Amino acid sequence: MADVGTTSFSHLIITPDIKTPPTAPLAAAAAHHEAAAALWAARQKARETANAGLEMSIQSPGSESMHRVHRQLAQEARLLSEANADAARVIREQITILNNVAAQHANIDKSAHEQINQTPVKAAIPQIVATHHASARLASTRGAASITA
Repeated sequence: MADVGTTSFSHLIITPDIKTPPTAPLAAAAAHHEAAAALWAARQKARETANAGLEMSIQSPGSESMHRVHRQLAQEARLLSEANADAARVIREQITILNNVAAQHANIDKSAHEQINQTPVKAAIPQIVATHHASARLASTRGAASITA
């Protein structure tokens, strides 16, 4: 994540209420879901392979209901794999959005400090800070809107 808040006016430009949270917990959650998706996909494949062998070897009256249950178990494993994969994808998208907002904040903060350092009139500093804070808040608002969309 970009380093924001290390210069004198940063705490006024990127206020705590709009600063992006750390993404490490989200990355851990995404990795957990990716691992679960892989596990359930492997279970589905193993179940389907076993079912194929059973269906060929056991052809007795009443065995169709057993085969149907085994096919349903394979279907449930597929659904769990897909659900976990989808959860991981959504979390990875959220991480991307948060990282983009953090990069925008860093650019806004840098731009504000460049303008502050170049202004000959120190009375203009509050307006520069306010303008850049508004831009940072807009970046955060758009980021939050795209996460909840």
